[in-house]
Amino acid sequence: MSALAQIVGKAPWAVAKGHGSFLTFDFGARHVDNSGAFGEYHLWIYMCHWRITNDGNELAHNESATDVISNACTFLQDKELLAVKYGLTVRNDGTRSTSRFEFADRVVLETVSYEERQSDEANWMLIDRSSGWKCTAFLYDATLAISDANGRPVRKCTHVNFNLLL
Repeated sequence: MSALAQIVGKAPWAVAKGHGSFLTFDFGARHVDNSGAFGEYHLWIYMCHWRITNDGNELAHNESATDVISNACTFLQDKELLAVKYGLTVRNDGTRSTSRFEFADRVVLETVSYEERQSDEANWMLIDRSSGWKCTAFLYDATLAISDANGRPVRKCTHVNFNLLL
């Protein structure tokens, strides 16, 4: 079963604004070491446009003020992830890779790739610590690239037009 399928049905217990406008989520079993607490699965949203909405109303986006982003993260904390959808979307400004994370209580995180990116660069990554640190990356060409802990490719999957994972 894919790491994405593993986090659907789980609620992130740590959601935070990282460096700049990066967002981080920890799912699954909680582990603690000398660097702090971390989840079995770690989702890192980076290098893309994103927005968080609740019942269709925008709470924050990647260019919002720090306090606005931090407040929006509280809406995602402990909310069950119901679905992940991803693919290519045709927009007025071109075709972009997009993803949608749907949480309980109508809270949604949407990502859209930046305008000028390479197809092998990622919008987000999901680290699966339970399988030896495998990484699932959602690339700008709307493919999922899965690599091992050393960064060696394991598999690449192509999906178009928002494929529901479960």
